[in-house]
Amino acid sequence: MPKITAQAEPESARLTVRIAQVELESARLPKRIAQIEPKNARVMARIAQVELESARVPVRIAQVELESARVPKRTAQIEPKSVQGRRKSLK
Repeated sequence: MPKITAQAEPESARLTVRIAQVELESARLPKRIAQIEPKNARVMARIAQVELESARVPVRIAQVELESARVPKRTAQIEPKSVQGRRKSLK
């Protein structure tokens, strides 16, 4: 059993890399899936997993957009405090 788990770890590491590539190239993904013609069940299962992962990608991008939208508000709140700090130091 330990040998099997040792072999499974590099495979899971490759999966993580593949998922990262899917996130970076999510725009090209539908074309690639359309071109692939699966001939066995394992390939079909992998495509199904990729489709699920690509469905999660827009959610992650949307979260990043929300976070970036919050940043200007935070910087706007920080600026008045720093100005008040300078006024106190001048007095």
